[in-house]
Amino acid sequence: MIDFKLDHDDDVVFDIDDIAETSGIDEVMQAVSILLKTRMGEFFADEEMGLDTEYVLGKAYNEAYATGAITDAMQKDSRVTAVNDISLTVVENRNLVATVEFMADDRISSTEVMILA
Repeated sequence: MIDFKLDHDDDVVFDIDDIAETSGIDEVMQAVSILLKTRMGEFFADEEMGLDTEYVLGKAYNEAYATGAITDAMQKDSRVTAVNDISLTVVENRNLVATVEFMADDRISSTEVMILA
């Protein structure tokens, strides 16, 4: 697939006089990041898309449940064939940094995503 390229703030990147594009494994990593930053039910066109944040953020945080919810969200993208490892770090204001290692396009990739409370 091809998609608009987003920067670390999720803003569209421009390439001279046009919108930059991303494809291949970079596009899959971007899609995973978007999935994990979107709360389930937030996107009106697909209410099943995104992360169930019940045990991921706030007082109800539970690392085992959060890991399961992140795995479930990532597997909604059919290109993600396996989730190998998830490392979670709670940071200021109950935000969560998830470092995920997964298999897509027959290769292992990893990305770090800030999940905001």
